[in-house]
Amino acid sequence: MAHVMFCWEYGANLGHLLIHSPLIRALLDDGHQVSFAASRADALAAAFEDLPINKVIAPPLKFTRATSRSNVVSLAEILLDCGCAEVNVLRERVDGWREILTAQAPDLLIHDYSPAAMVANLGSHRPGITVGSGFFVPPLQRPVPPLRYWQPVDRARLVHAEQQLVDNINAVMAAEGGRLEALADLFDSTACVLYSFPELDHYGRPPEGYRWTGAFADSVGCVEPRWPAGDSPRVVGYLRQSPVSVQVLERLVASGCRLVVYAPDMAADLPLFTSPKVVRTTAPIDLVEAGKVADLAVSNANFNTVTALLAAGVPQLLLPTSVERYLVARRVELLGAGLAIPGSNIARVDERIYALLNRPEFRRNARSFADRYSAWTRDRQVNQMRELVADLLVRH
Repeated sequence: MAHVMFCWEYGANLGHLLIHSPLIRALLDDGHQVSFAASRADALAAAFEDLPINKVIAPPLKFTRATSRSNVVSLAEILLDCGCAEVNVLRERVDGWREILTAQAPDLLIHDYSPAAMVANLGSHRPGITVGSGFFVPPLQRPVPPLRYWQPVDRARLVHAEQQLVDNINAVMAAEGGRLEALADLFDSTACVLYSFPELDHYGRPPEGYRWTGAFADSVGCVEPRWPAGDSPRVVGYLRQSPVSVQVLERLVASGCRLVVYAPDMAADLPLFTSPKVVRTTAPIDLVEAGKVADLAVSNANFNTVTALLAAGVPQLLLPTSVERYLVARRVELLGAGLAIPGSNIARVDERIYALLNRPEFRRNARSFADRYSAWTRDRQVNQMRELVADLLVRH
């Protein structure tokens, strides 16, 4: 059988690894050899301790930020900020990936936010698949469209950033004889699969012409929610430490809600967590179980958290902390299934909490989304990917 290698570069948590576990298990069952290359040895060990795969240490990232993350207008600017703005830095990473590909000799690559690995594979005739929620799998337009698609954008800035990125990639590829005309060519060199739903796409692209598989919660290592006693509304929370997060949780408690919260970097001795209305977990919450009874979810608009709870028909209160998460929050608002509190503006938080708990359209719209995609399951996604892998291996 074949050797399939997963490649991961960017991302701050284990979600980029754990999301692939079901597919890895299926590929192993099919008799394939599987490797996973990432720069974080600790993440590889934690995510795949029980899987018989080859764990490969990838080249480390070197960030060269020149643009505030809150001000980026395109994926090209993000990639420039994240180590692609200097040819020598990019070449070092690409050369590192080339060494890995030569040593491991995979038959097919599966990319998750791994642009340097994609560049390293150009011209090799080795098939590749790019997967992701949509943020790193942009529409194949020239230039790649702006992230804030609803706002006026300086087209010259958009074109300049993409041209700089493409020029840097071409400089790295010069010795190999390859050349890109646009950033879209890098993605078009692979089969792109969106682990997402059309309504939640970061770019708001039309659904036609793309492979959509949905996105699904993973309960491995998660704990079932233990709700505080009572009969008031139940709220499940997934939040990172910030003054806004703490204040919103306090307002939910003040409104009488019962909370189960996973907030790993919040201090355990916060007065908030002494309330009998709050249960703080030290392990991730099983969102499938929580979604069965939760009246509301509050999160930082992490894509996997949002989709897991929307799939259960739960309305959302979203506190986005990055451009990517703001785009997710915006899509949920346009869906009519939640409300966002961008930045630090919590002046209307009580009003939004009341609306989400008392206006039926939010629950109705979330439930409609869940019903619309009830046939989209993890097994269906895995089978779609298995078929694509098999097809690419046969054709190459």
